[in-house]
Amino acid sequence: MLLYAEDDRDQAVLVLEDLKTIAPTRSIVLEEELPLGKYKEFDLNYIIEKCRYVLILATENFNEDAVGRYRANIVLRNFIMQNQARLAPLWLKAKTDRTVAHEIAVLTGLSYYLYDRSGRSKTSRLFVDSFRKMLEAA
Repeated sequence: MLLYAEDDRDQAVLVLEDLKTIAPTRSIVLEEELPLGKYKEFDLNYIIEKCRYVLILATENFNEDAVGRYRANIVLRNFIMQNQARLAPLWLKAKTDRTVAHEIAVLTGLSYYLYDRSGRSKTSRLFVDSFRKMLEAA
C-alpha cells in the first residue's frame, strides 16, 4: 500500500505505475484502493493482515498532511509493537529525510529519486534491486 499526502496524489499515481512495472507480480495499491479507503476510513486490521509493506511517499507535503501522518503513525506504532519492519518511506528527492517528520525520517527508506524509467543507469538499478529485495524479504 502506498500512503501519500493529498497534494501529492498525481505524483503517487506515477510512482505507483513505476513500482508496478518493477514488480509486476506484486499487488501494489494506493491507500484509497483498499476497502473503505476512499471514504477516509482507516482499517488498521485489514492493513496488518493484507499489506506486506506500507510505503510512504516521503515529501514535504506529507509533513503538512495531518491525516496522512496520523495514519502513518498508527501503522508505525503497530508495527513497532509487533516488532515488524513493514513501513518504508520512498524518498523522492535526495536528503528529503532532513525535511520530513522525524518519525518518518529515521526509517530505512528507498531512494526512489535514483530511479529512471529507462532502467539503464547504475543508480536506477540500485533502487530496483533494493525494492525487489525488500519485497522478497516480506
